[in-house]
Amino acid sequence: NSVITALNLSCNYLEVVSCQCIADVLQINRSITYLDLWGSQITDQGCKALAKSMEENWSLTQLNLRMNAINQIGCESLAEALRINSTLSSLNLQKNNLNLNDQALSALLLALSRNGSLIVLMADFPLRWISELLKANKLRSVPLTTKVPLCDALLSIVRNDPEVVQIVLRHVTVLLP
Repeated sequence: NSVITALNLSCNYLEVVSCQCIADVLQINRSITYLDLWGSQITDQGCKALAKSMEENWSLTQLNLRMNAINQIGCESLAEALRINSTLSSLNLQKNNLNLNDQALSALLLALSRNGSLIVLMADFPLRWISELLKANKLRSVPLTTKVPLCDALLSIVRNDPEVVQIVLRHVTVLLP
């Protein structure tokens, strides 16, 4: 089908086999540009299947994986896919309990240094990672959802990359001196 451009399967329970089915569709379909899998309980293994399909899919530009169960392995799989994929421009990983270690950060940094298409990356990263991610890629939208002094957060982003055109501040606790 070359007419379908958006596929919204949000708020479903997608087991690994379901994610593999979606991945198979993405490998042959060249018209889907938007895939919304928000709140679908996708695990690292499901994410791994989806990420593998992104290595061969050249139409998907937006992927919403917000509020799933993606962690270390899933994030590293996405990083590997981003090293190869050159069409994805927006990736949402917010609310995934990304308890990532420095190995995951390194994988993301390497992927972003090689990927020129991703301009919006939404995730609940620690502030110390934000400037590193900005340096690795020309991200245009960086959300901050952490408890940090507001001025410090803004100054850190602006000083590290003056090309950022959007800063999203949600659930930020403003710490007064």
